[in-house]
Amino acid sequence: MLTRAARQPLSPAERAALKPALVAEKGEPSEAPFSIKNLPRVSDLTVEMEWLVDDFIPLESVVILTGESGCGKSTLTLALANAVAHGERFLGRASKQRHVLIVDRENGPRVYRERFDRLQIHENEYMHVWGQWNEAQPGGPETKEIESFAKEEHPLIIFDSLVAFHEGSEQDAGETRDCMNGFRNLASLGATVIVIHHTGKGENTKEYRGSSDIKASVDVAYLLKSDDPTVLRFLELSCFKSREGVLEPVKIEVSEGGQFISVHDSQCEVVERAMREHPRSNTRQIEEFANQIPQKKVQSILNLGLAKHRYRRVKGPNNSWCWELVEGQ
Repeated sequence: MLTRAARQPLSPAERAALKPALVAEKGEPSEAPFSIKNLPRVSDLTVEMEWLVDDFIPLESVVILTGESGCGKSTLTLALANAVAHGERFLGRASKQRHVLIVDRENGPRVYRERFDRLQIHENEYMHVWGQWNEAQPGGPETKEIESFAKEEHPLIIFDSLVAFHEGSEQDAGETRDCMNGFRNLASLGATVIVIHHTGKGENTKEYRGSSDIKASVDVAYLLKSDDPTVLRFLELSCFKSREGVLEPVKIEVSEGGQFISVHDSQCEVVERAMREHPRSNTRQIEEFANQIPQKKVQSILNLGLAKHRYRRVKGPNNSWCWELVEGQ
């Protein structure tokens, strides 16, 4: 016969205590309860750095590109988009082929036609531009179609520009954080996101305009500067934030054909041509063959190529160390 106390409902704590026994009695598998002490050790985690564009754009990251109006941000990013859509090198760096979506609320169709012609862009099935000329107006990062595209294709998505997708005030930390969370969500779904933004005119806005939460929300931040704002010819891209280690500044020359060329890579070509024409030369000899480049720069190129397994050192005459290109380079 049941006592009165036994007929009373169990408390939540009592039900929780009985649950493992009930599960075991039914023959169902039980999961070990969460314990802070059982969290995995960081040293046991397997983490590999992956790049969309080597040493430039990390995969599944949020990147912001800032600069003054007219300095070439949108054009540079379009050239990058074209390289990724075709799986081609960009600024001398290898890229992974991915679908690309440019979401633009600022520039019209004539601007894009001119840029496509000038940059000699050949559209393929990987390149997509969602501009204001479409009947369906460009959606923000929270748009379901964009979220689905990010999850299915792990694409590169470019938003031009931040102010056009920021529904609040750039100066308000809370509203800015809400906006940036939309871009972070796309990265969590597998997309690589680039957001174009502007610098300001004040002393504290030389890197970017708006709340400090903009910088805090991104993985990598680049500042683009032009030697002459009236002519797109010589540019410098510097990194002012990176969660992926130190990323070196990139000096860029825009060719007459509208191609973006890394000045470092053009100097690399000179050094490598000297190595091909004069096999197994030592450092001093290569400096002489590439005398149009400062000696320290030649040494820097050689050391960087050695670290990236592009060049190797071999024993030469009189036990001297000489340089040669790795096969396939």
